[in-house]
Amino acid sequence: MSIKDHHRPSPPAWRTRAFVSSGFTLVELVVVLAIIALGSSIALFRFSSSATRYRLELAAARLKQDLELIQMRAMSSGAARTIRFDRPGSTYVLVGEPGLKARSADYTIALAEEPYRVTMSSVVVGDGRSVLVFDGWGQPTEDLSVTLNAGELRRVITVDRSGGTVVVATP
Repeated sequence: MSIKDHHRPSPPAWRTRAFVSSGFTLVELVVVLAIIALGSSIALFRFSSSATRYRLELAAARLKQDLELIQMRAMSSGAARTIRFDRPGSTYVLVGEPGLKARSADYTIALAEEPYRVTMSSVVVGDGRSVLVFDGWGQPTEDLSVTLNAGELRRVITVDRSGGTVVVATP
């Protein structure tokens, strides 16, 4: 028997590759969990800022549509229509329009409540009051500027007295 024919004895079963566990080490698991936690925190931050931006956009669009509604109602009826703002309460009222909940009450929108949760930081009407009137031709009697805030974000809704156009802008 030559040396070539002599085989080395096989290693014990616990040293074979098939027997060694193919699981993860504790360090690998901790690293993976840290990566998942970091990704989740970034996603949560982006989601919360997106939700805030969405609420602000929704409130600005609502106010713009309500201003256009009262303007259209003034034109179609040939009579003046009024919208009254309450800056401290972040509400506005379309005077004489039926409410959504109670048909006998005026149409009132509370921007500080769900789903908007925004504040009205300033309301500037040309004559210094918090009331804007659209005459029977749908023209505003004064200029209007309303600033809405949601966190650090802002939108300014303006109505131009000369043309009556309603614009939403980002300052």
